[in-house]
Amino acid sequence: MSGPAVRIVSGAPEADELAALLMALHAVSTPDRPTGPPPPSAAPWPRPTTPLTAPAPAWSTHRRPAWQDT
Repeated sequence: MSGPAVRIVSGAPEADELAALLMALHAVSTPDRPTGPPPPSAAPWPRPTTPLTAPAPAWSTHRRPAWQDT
């Protein structure tokens, strides 16, 4: 492939050149999405009105053995 549309350069691309290249590659690689209704979302989850209470874990209420306190 050659011609006026092809430019070969050496070195790192400039920021705007890199952005244009990424946009072009993204446009080519992304297939056209079919038009139609969006996919259904999950049903709403009924949340309890009262705050959740959980029992205290045993390790937080258990006293340390006396031999560990020394």
